[in-house]
Amino acid sequence: MRLETVLGAALLLSACHDNNNGNPPALTSIVVTPNSTSIDQVVTQPFSATGTFTDGSMQDVTTQVIWASTDPAVASVSNAAGSNGLATGVGAGSTTISATLSGVTGMTVLTVTSMVGFDPLVTNLIQDQTTETGEPLEVNGKIFAFPTSENAFDDVLPPDNGSVVD
Repeated sequence: MRLETVLGAALLLSACHDNNNGNPPALTSIVVTPNSTSIDQVVTQPFSATGTFTDGSMQDVTTQVIWASTDPAVASVSNAAGSNGLATGVGAGSTTISATLSGVTGMTVLTVTSMVGFDPLVTNLIQDQTTETGEPLEVNGKIFAFPTSENAFDDVLPPDNGSVVD
């Protein structure tokens, strides 16, 4: 009786396990989101990576993948702990943002637009103002917030009524 119970349990366990010869499920694909997005220069855009495995399961692999940009002159992307997948617009153009793990790569396109109408002096003044006060600043219909630690725009949003605040 005991032998039958043990054999039955072993058969049940083997039927429930994936068909990967007792190994954990293998990664089959990676999807990078958001898909094909656009940002202004010096603005950041977080990306995430979701892996699909041989058993059909899906898992967030954002912190496990190696992030890369095909054109670092357009955008850089971080592999640092706490900011994995955070891209920063560097110059106008398009680049492919990729996430690679175990030989599997997922990609998306990031387009960076130039900050028309802003020369470096104005950008530096905006940065100085926002990092000193800690408050966002609205200029030419865009809201700028420079975090002091990263020296980059936090977000760019259109104003509600199109007006410019002093």
